Amino acid sequence: MRATVLYNAGIGLHGQGRLEDAATAFRDAVEADPAFAEAHFNLGNTLARCGRWDEAVAAYRAAAGLAPAAAEPSFALGVAYEQLGYARAASGRLAEATAAYRAALLFRPEASAAHFALGKALLEQGRPADAVVSFARAARLDPASADAFGGLGSALRRLERYADAVEACAVAIRLRPGGAVAHATLGDALQGVERMEEAVAAYRRAVALSPGFLQAYVQLGSALLALEPAEESLAVCRAAVMLDPAPAAPHNNVGNVLKALGRVEEAEQAFAAAVARAPQDPLVRLNHALALLTLARFEEGWEAYEARWQTGMVRPRGFTQPQWAGEPLEGRTILLHAEQGMGDTLHFVRYGPLVAARGGRVLLEVQKPLLRLMRGVPGIERVVAQGDPLPEFDLHAPLLGLPRAFATRLDSIPGDVPYLRADSAEAGAWRARLPADGLRVGLVWAGEARKGVPHANRIDRQRSLALAQLAPLAGIPGVRFVSLQKGAPAEQLRDPPAGLDVIDLMDGVGDFADTAALVANLDLVVGVDTSVIHLAGALAKPVWVLSRFDGCWRWLLGRDDSPWYPTMRLYRQDRPLDWTGAIARLATDLRAYATAHESAVP
Repeated sequence: MRATVLYNAGIGLHGQGRLEDAATAFRDAVEADPAFAEAHFNLGNTLARCGRWDEAVAAYRAAAGLAPAAAEPSFALGVAYEQLGYARAASGRLAEATAAYRAALLFRPEASAAHFALGKALLEQGRPADAVVSFARAARLDPASADAFGGLGSALRRLERYADAVEACAVAIRLRPGGAVAHATLGDALQGVERMEEAVAAYRRAVALSPGFLQAYVQLGSALLALEPAEESLAVCRAAVMLDPAPAAPHNNVGNVLKALGRVEEAEQAFAAAVARAPQDPLVRLNHALALLTLARFEEGWEAYEARWQTGMVRPRGFTQPQWAGEPLEGRTILLHAEQGMGDTLHFVRYGPLVAARGGRVLLEVQKPLLRLMRGVPGIERVVAQGDPLPEFDLHAPLLGLPRAFATRLDSIPGDVPYLRADSAEAGAWRARLPADGLRVGLVWAGEARKGVPHANRIDRQRSLALAQLAPLAGIPGVRFVSLQKGAPAEQLRDPPAGLDVIDLMDGVGDFADTAALVANLDLVVGVDTSVIHLAGALAKPVWVLSRFDGCWRWLLGRDDSPWYPTMRLYRQDRPLDWTGAIARLATDLRAYATAHESAVP
């Protein structure tokens, strides 16, 4: 009887909006009669209205346990768990929010909003694959939910399923055309499939819809840079800094644009500002490192370059053996291992003999196409191909970590060449296939695009030429051009510029030892910044490099030579994407070089 009186009092107080008093009355009622299901249920309702979701869940659970056949307490319990999830998410307790949403879905499996909230929490915890499942369920349950499709697009983009992300974002935008976040996510996905003009349009729409949307400004600046209108990109990136100077991303973007414009000193300052704001962000630290190295600030640069291991661009090997730091080896076995492209391996294997001089046994792991060539590196006891079983070793060192281990400065770059050599018998076999007269000039005009890697492909577009752009080299008397080009760009030899006759023997090249034997018979190599020009430099062959405007860090600034390769000459673009001046200068020098060569021939 007492419990009923208290319960009725609670109902009245609740109706008057006196929620704390109502909660007290309902608590007294359940104390008087712990089996009073309705009192537990209404206590839950009251606590829910107060936003006290933990307590509401407990009350609803008690009500559901006392009346398991009643739908209302179970439904309310599901709602309470969902609301508890929102509260936990708002306070950053994402794991607890995830558990609450999952509990809510046990009672309300058809609740689209709970599936969406679960997906959002999972995505924020770095679990995009699980988030895709939740967002997809939310979208199936509520096909009119722009949020569900937008969340699905975000998760798919994080998984690099860019084409699927484009489709999901397009649905979200159709359902809610004014959703700025969906437009920005669409831009991210379009960048992933390298539809850059459309990505720029998507970001512009996001900014128009939400002028304070910082991330949309940041991404718009990046996308504009990928399309090369760098001055506009710089204006957008600086607008993002003005919008909010606190985050690192806008400063990082300003640095990227300034570097693309050749303003590396200013870029370094922007990257330093980004590092100051996000010292734990590896990509920001890596960008700063590359600027420092370009400026020949090697001591700082090599140290900062260690950030590459945290970016996901270079995968740590996970060896249990310690990484070598330059100390005497005292007879221990050290594994040097390639970590990036084949050009990098060709460049930094020069340190192998220096490592051997520290008193150890040196093993070398390289990409398979380099295996035979690397067997001739002095001081290397054994060479293995990536993917093959490794012999035992005591220490390891990634090749691009060796300059740091040796504290390499500009004046201590190990520039002695050659440090690679072609097999003399193989070189002799190639000699018989080449013309005996004239200046034999190797040509390589393009790098290799990598599907699904937009940043790398942007650099490849910047560094690569079409064979037709080398038309100014045609008709130079006494020059015999020899192709060193592999891959799809070699198809351009079917329709070369008029007068540019190129001998193509690359079908007979199986690996870099073959290429080295061919290059050994040439008088000069002319090429863009690919592995072939590193090979030529390592063989001490004269090599002329056509370098993009924002050239690789290793070519430094304002030089037409390279301390890494004494036989190298650099021909830099005068403006981004404009090869005209560089090729014209190279053609003039080649004409003079050919004349001098002819005069020197007895």
